[in-house]
Amino acid sequence: MSKRSIKYLLITLLVFFSSCALPRKPNLDEMLRVKRLIEEARIKMAAGELDEAESYINLAQEIYPQDVVVLDAKGCLAWRRKLNDLAESYFKEALLLDPTFENSYVNLAIVVEQRGDVLGARRLLKKALELNPLNHKARNNYAGILFDYALTREERDSARKELSKAVHSAPELDGVLKYNVDKFNRSRARLN
Repeated sequence: MSKRSIKYLLITLLVFFSSCALPRKPNLDEMLRVKRLIEEARIKMAAGELDEAESYINLAQEIYPQDVVVLDAKGCLAWRRKLNDLAESYFKEALLLDPTFENSYVNLAIVVEQRGDVLGARRLLKKALELNPLNHKARNNYAGILFDYALTREERDSARKELSKAVHSAPELDGVLKYNVDKFNRSRARLN
């Protein structure tokens, strides 16, 4: 084989393998469709329609297989099915792809807390809040953990301050945030 043939073969192989190694990037329209599919999946999950949510997530994953939002949604679905190890792996995979994706820190913290690692959950929520101080879900969960494991009045007061920040940063009071506000108010009423 001549040097020219070897050079041609190497260039051909390089082009072939480099194009095979890179996943196709979706265009803007596809990215918006993925976003809508995941939003619909989250609505279905909240309604308890997990099989229907899974079909939306799977379609989104066909369009954009390595999207952190898709991986996070797969983690949420696994968590709702009580498959915590699988959920944890999806959240971690999302964070490997994008360590700035704060929602996966929040969701991973839920799994970690359920496993009994409260300090690990607190660290994950703090990381989410470092990335986005206005993430009301991270702040609400952080306040809940601080409150649930508070040993002193100062720790409970710190939890209340965090909850207040969560309320101020939330576009509306969702179910979990309302639950914590009610829990904190009941606790305050018992102390008075």
